This record gives sequence, C-alpha cells and structure tokens, in this order.
Amino acid sequence: MGYVIVWIGVFGLLALWTLGVWLLNGLGVWTLSHADSVASGVGAVQTDVMPGWLAAFVPAELMQAMQSLLQSSLPMLEGLLGWAGPLASGLTVAMWMLWGAGAFLLVLAGIAVHVVLRLASGRAGQAVGALKSVRAALP
Repeated sequence: MGYVIVWIGVFGLLALWTLGVWLLNGLGVWTLSHADSVASGVGAVQTDVMPGWLAAFVPAELMQAMQSLLQSSLPMLEGLLGWAGPLASGLTVAMWMLWGAGAFLLVLAGIAVHVVLRLASGRAGQAVGALKSVRAALP
C-alpha cells in the first residue's frame, strides 16, 4: 500500500510540475510575442518615476537624475524589446528542457522512496520472523 501512495504522490507532483511549467511557458511566450507592440509605445512613456505624494519627500536633484536616467535608457529598452519576438521559440525549447530535468528528478525521487520502502519492509519482515522464532523457543 505504501508503494501506491508513493507513486500517486509522484504522479501528482509531476502533474503539478507540468502545469506550472506549461503556464510559465505560456506566459513567457505571450509576453515575448507581444513585446514588439510594447516597444512601439516605449517612447510615449511618461517620465514620472514616483508618485506625487512620494516625490515631496525626495530631493529635487535625485528626481532630475532619475528622470534623465529613464529618458536615456528608453532607446536601449526599445531595442531590447525588438529582439524579444524571436526569443519566444527559444524559450519554449528551454522550458521543455527544464520540464524534462524536473520530471526526471521527480521520478528518480519516487524510485528512491520505493527502494527505501522495499528495504524497510524487508527488515521489518525479518524482525517479525525473528520474534516468531523467539516466541516458539520460549516454553
């Protein structure tokens, strides 16, 4: 019965692992495939780096430095987002490799627990046999 519980647990974890990797892959591919539409709107980003209530507590020099840093990094961000579309297919391959490694480790853990249960049940059977022989030897 312990073996059944172990393997049901392993297959349940494998199902959760598969679902998690699948969702993460879907989210990543969707994000990367829509990055070009985000890249076209990067130039229209406002440079307000902080909400108004927080800006009252931050020195004006720091606010100006943060705004100029954001303005200077917008072209670089636009260029990076242009490369995101072709990376979507590579992400799928990487996620399948990650899924395979995780599935292998889960099955390996299941085998290890199976072996430990097998060894423990063998020793328990030997102990029960020894107790029966001791009882038989007693008058």
